[in-house]
Amino acid sequence: MTGRLTERPLRACVRACVSSLRHLPAIHFPPCGIVPTRGWARWLAPICFLSTNTARIFAIYRAFFVRYFCRLHTIDDKPGSILSLCQLFEQLVHAMIPETVFHMLQLGCPPLHFAFHWMVNMFVEYLPVKEVLLLWDRVLGFDSLELLPLLAAAIFVFRKAELCAAQSMEEVEALLEEFGGLKVVPLLQQVLFVTPIVGS
Repeated sequence: MTGRLTERPLRACVRACVSSLRHLPAIHFPPCGIVPTRGWARWLAPICFLSTNTARIFAIYRAFFVRYFCRLHTIDDKPGSILSLCQLFEQLVHAMIPETVFHMLQLGCPPLHFAFHWMVNMFVEYLPVKEVLLLWDRVLGFDSLELLPLLAAAIFVFRKAELCAAQSMEEVEALLEEFGGLKVVPLLQQVLFVTPIVGS
């Protein structure tokens, strides 16, 4: 009986709190709009190769974060956001290597499953530091994150024969985890200047 007596006032208190919250304006979390992820410090690692001055490193990191990194973690439909980059990647791989995409989908591994992680991390955990810095240099030069889906598509084009020969999801994962020997500049040049688009 005593449990019921203490339960009623508690319920009444909770209901009163909930009803008072209904009149407040809607709050969107996180308030800044950026979805926090594990490992933000990984973006700092390549920048540490540019200087030994911690103030300069922080200034470079802050500038990169404000200009580029934040767009990779903001759910938005604006050009340059992660959603538009994913859409561009899918359009590229479907246009350049449709048979490979179809084969991967039949195996249950959509290409975006792999490319999304590469793009969100700006290839930091996947490519050697030298190649990451070459990619970031081009991102700065073109002032565009669209190089990320271009590079991701280029990797799929480069590995298309092996991907078409894969017989399981595990084989596809093993192929796409191996980044040894990949060079950013030739891959981007291959996609931008050499690879014909299917159907054109």
